[in-house]
Amino acid sequence: MTKEIIHICCSDSAQGSMNYAIKKGLLEGKKAIGFPDDLSNGPINDITNINKRIDWVKNIYIEEGNKISKDINSSCKKFNKNIMNLKEKDIYLWYGNSATEICGMLHVLSMLEEKIHNVYTINVSEITYNTGKRNEYASRVVGEVIIERLGEFIGIRQSMDFSRYSSLMGLWEELKKENTNLRVYDDNQVKSVQIDYFDDMILRYTNNKFRHSARTVGEVMGRAESYVSDTFIFWRVIELIRNEKIEYRGSLGSMRELEIKNHNT
Repeated sequence: MTKEIIHICCSDSAQGSMNYAIKKGLLEGKKAIGFPDDLSNGPINDITNINKRIDWVKNIYIEEGNKISKDINSSCKKFNKNIMNLKEKDIYLWYGNSATEICGMLHVLSMLEEKIHNVYTINVSEITYNTGKRNEYASRVVGEVIIERLGEFIGIRQSMDFSRYSSLMGLWEELKKENTNLRVYDDNQVKSVQIDYFDDMILRYTNNKFRHSARTVGEVMGRAESYVSDTFIFWRVIELIRNEKIEYRGSLGSMRELEIKNHNT
C-alpha cells in the first residue's frame, strides 16, 4: 500500500501554491501544511516558548503586530497538531537557499525526530533554469517556484538518515546557541549576523529626494544576495529613521504611506 504524501513548507504562499497544485493534479500528495513563522529573525534559543516569538513579531510588524502575533499563535498550535497526527505518512519537507526556509526546515525537522525514516527533503534551489542564458535563475524560496513546475522537484528529493539528521540538528543547535536576532544565507550556509546587517544597503538605496519607502524596501529585497522579507527591511527603515539617518514624511507606521529620503541631503 502506497503511503500518503504530506508536503511541509515554510510560508503561506508556498502552502497555497502546493495545495492548488495538488488539487489540479500537478503535484502528488494529500495536502500541504505550512510553518507560519519566519525564524531567520528574532530569538530562537527557546523556540518552544511562543510568547518570546510573539513579543518579537509585535516589535517588527509595524503595521499589524497584534493581529499577526495572534495569527502566529493560532497557526503554530494548528501546525503542531498537524505534526503530531502525521503517523506513518511520507513527509516531503521543502525549502530553498534562504535563512527563512532553512531555519524553518531545521525547526520542523527537529519536531520530526521519531519520523525521520519517513522524511524526504527537497531543496528548490538545486534546479537552475535557462542555464547559461541571461535569464538564468534558481528559486531562493519555495514560493518563487512556478506552480506548474512543482512536480519537477519530486525527482530531487533526498531521503533522511540518522547521520544527516544529526548533522542538521548540530547546525540548528549552534544557531540557537548563538541566538542573534538575524540570520542570513551567505557563502552557501546560514550565518548568524548583527541586526544592522542590511542597514548600509538600505541607506544606499534611499534616494536623495522623498519617495515611497516601499520602493527602497523593494530594491533592497531584489538586490540583496540573501533573501529577506519586506517586513524586516521596513522595520530597519523605521529604526534608521529613529536614529536620524533617514528623514521621513507621512505615516510612520505604513509602508504605503511613508515617504523617505537620505538624511544627509
